[in-house]
Amino acid sequence: MNGAVPIRVLLVDDHPMVREGLRAMLHTDPELVVVGEAASGVEARRLVAEQAPAVVLLDIQMPGEDGLHIARWVKTRHPAVKVVVVSNYDYAPLIVEAIAVGASGYLLKDCSRSLLCHTVHAVTSGAVLFQEELLRRAIRRVGQVDREAALRVATLT
Repeated sequence: MNGAVPIRVLLVDDHPMVREGLRAMLHTDPELVVVGEAASGVEARRLVAEQAPAVVLLDIQMPGEDGLHIARWVKTRHPAVKVVVVSNYDYAPLIVEAIAVGASGYLLKDCSRSLLCHTVHAVTSGAVLFQEELLRRAIRRVGQVDREAALRVATLT
């Protein structure tokens, strides 16, 4: 760690096995420390306020409240906290929504340990990091939405 302050990470996923796997992957990097784990939006809000993480690794689909609502809350109340979505879903509208709520990254749950750790480091340095193919799909989706909106406007006039 070379005397550097470790990067504080909060894990938010409703599956204990996923949180344990993420914790184990992050534990291999001495510059990263998991400061808490949450299985719900209520727990996530409490832990963000109590633990002051630098990064929240956040699942999208959870019972009760989805991760994008939590991400929006985090970015509104704690704008310095970086949010990285870690999801099973490579569905373009979700990726676009993650960008819209202020996520700094989006990873699929099958990503490598090195990509996960690299992403945490990168977003704390100010980078925005989305897996390349996911970003391409999101950009195509935004273009499609723009074309669809333009067509609707054209038919209204």
